[in-house]
Amino acid sequence: MIEKTARELAGTPCLELDEPDPPKQEICCSRMFGTRLTELAPIKEAVATYMMRASEKLRAQNSLCKKVRVSIRTGMFNPEEAKYANGVVIDMPYPTDDVRLLTKAAVAAVDRVYRPGFKYSKAEVLLMSLCQPGEYTDDLFAASQPTESTKVMAVLDQINERWGRGTLRAASVPSSPVWAMRREMMSQSYTTRLDQHALSKQHGEDTQRYSEYAAESIIVNAVTSMEAWEANAAALTETMLRLLRS
Repeated sequence: MIEKTARELAGTPCLELDEPDPPKQEICCSRMFGTRLTELAPIKEAVATYMMRASEKLRAQNSLCKKVRVSIRTGMFNPEEAKYANGVVIDMPYPTDDVRLLTKAAVAAVDRVYRPGFKYSKAEVLLMSLCQPGEYTDDLFAASQPTESTKVMAVLDQINERWGRGTLRAASVPSSPVWAMRREMMSQSYTTRLDQHALSKQHGEDTQRYSEYAAESIIVNAVTSMEAWEANAAALTETMLRLLRS
């Protein structure tokens, strides 16, 4: 341990290379509704929204999906509500990461599991049988994902990454759904969002001034720490080497 520290202080990197995480075999997106849903249309909107998010994760790890499972259920803890839960697995025509094809299949699956007369509280989208491009054997006569679809998905991800998630989305995905998860009791992000800081709320007009002061303090502390480290690094290295020789 001492030798490793001494070598690092002398400028020799000793960090071990981390193995990359293997791609996930399944990707799930599931949320509770902010209110009980009884109509078919808002449930389809929720499934389309969850598929949008799941497909983003799918493309982020450069995978393709062969099967999709869509499920919905009612609340399970209210004794006054009727209970119902059901799901269905859809085989895709070919391994794909195209959100348009995945959303079409998922929304169509809702018609198969939906039953009127129930108050639904949750929907789930599960991408299954994932594979990497080139890891599966194509049938000679089977269809495969068009190259144009891959290019369109790449552009979609680039735009959403640059301008924010949801900038481009499927038409079936609402911008402000009424069924969205309730977040009134969610904890504030005081350490990562300046607009939620108590000082910023108390002095709204001084937010910019506070931000500049905080940034200046961080820079000053960083410079001071760097100067102290440079002053002590040589002495510490010499001490470590002397201990190794003894």
